[in-house]
Amino acid sequence: MSARRRGTPANARSRVLLSCALLLASAGVALLPGCARLFYANSRAGSAYTIYSDHDDSFLESTNGLVDAIYREYLDLFDLELEEVGTTTIVFEGRSDVVDAAYMPELLGYYLPFFKFIRVDTTPSWTRREPLLKQILLHEIAHHFLISRYPAANDACWLNEGIAGNLEVTVFEGDHFEYVLLNPSLLRAAKREIDSQPLPLAELIDLDWQEFHEPATKQRNYALSWSLVHFLLERHLPSSVPLSRRIGLLLELPADELLALEPAWIEYVRSLDATERLIDLAGDARRGSLARSWAVSMLAEESGADLERVVAALERSLDDDDWFVRSSACVAVLEWSARIGRLALADDDAPPRGPLERVAAIIRDPREPAELRRTVLKAAGDSGDRQFWLPHLIELLDDPDAEIRVAAARALARTPDAKPTVVNPSFWRGEHSAAREREVSEWKAWWEERETARS
Repeated sequence: MSARRRGTPANARSRVLLSCALLLASAGVALLPGCARLFYANSRAGSAYTIYSDHDDSFLESTNGLVDAIYREYLDLFDLELEEVGTTTIVFEGRSDVVDAAYMPELLGYYLPFFKFIRVDTTPSWTRREPLLKQILLHEIAHHFLISRYPAANDACWLNEGIAGNLEVTVFEGDHFEYVLLNPSLLRAAKREIDSQPLPLAELIDLDWQEFHEPATKQRNYALSWSLVHFLLERHLPSSVPLSRRIGLLLELPADELLALEPAWIEYVRSLDATERLIDLAGDARRGSLARSWAVSMLAEESGADLERVVAALERSLDDDDWFVRSSACVAVLEWSARIGRLALADDDAPPRGPLERVAAIIRDPREPAELRRTVLKAAGDSGDRQFWLPHLIELLDDPDAEIRVAAARALARTPDAKPTVVNPSFWRGEHSAAREREVSEWKAWWEERETARS
């Protein structure tokens, strides 16, 4: 059952908040945070921002950590001091205890430079999942830092949105950031636009904020702006120049020089192969683990375009020297295999078993890092091909790692048509006992009887 939040609707509440801010600003009073406190139950103050939300403390705690990490990184990327960025108000709209399955926001987030105000719509639960939430925050906070560092960027909508579109795919854990810049979804959209009725570059760079965000054309404008900035950062400007400096050079690019690059930009977008770029990034040992793991994960989503290339790349990544990349490759194989399996119309269309068998061997190998094995085993337990995993899960009930035993038992308990099993974690984490030995023996006997009956 879905239910909408009682009281003022999300967009109406935001309009009230914005009207409040406008009235205060016209009076010369900077009280936007005070106004926000009237509308939201919880808040959290950071070094140069204040977060407001009706979400609970656990959401605010985790989100505050993400925002704080992005602020620290962007201070370095944009070469700014804390006092130069001012104090931002960040509102997370929606509540985690209310579900509206039909609600689809038109905008996931937006930034108002005059008020240093960021709003993120977290009403749908999928917007609160960390990967997407990171992407939204990276994008909106990039606007704030870009305009703080280069005020002229506020008058170049294509540049502002294009840079934010490149930075939104940044991957990070804690304070470790890696810039990948490649945005596969925007690349696909840009290719479609350029191959159909391309918007002349002179018109794109001349769009003001209202024209850029017209509902009928804003997706086109986002995609083309991302692709133009990506072309300039990756192909036109020297790769040896640090990213922070390349961003600054974009602001210095004369209009006539930019317009002269239109043919090269169009050719670059047409020839840019997302699958090949992801394969190269996944295998580039000079890049960091986060960027390479991200590329591996994205490859699983590109599998419909070129199955053979994707399978070969994933299999190579399963043998990567970096265990973090191997872990991502295992999960990508599981996701890819489950999706291809759902689309299969006949046995010939089913995904090859080779990559799955390799993942199963990795999970069972005690020489692999425990964190890798636990992560992949959880993903395997959540995958759709439970019958394939049955013998492997049964074998792992005897694993030396207690958490592996717990995860295997949980996965077995969710397997259709399997025998009942003990799922109490303490049973599997405790010392070896006669009861546990009996449970494992029963599972092995059940499997042998089943295989004998099938043969």
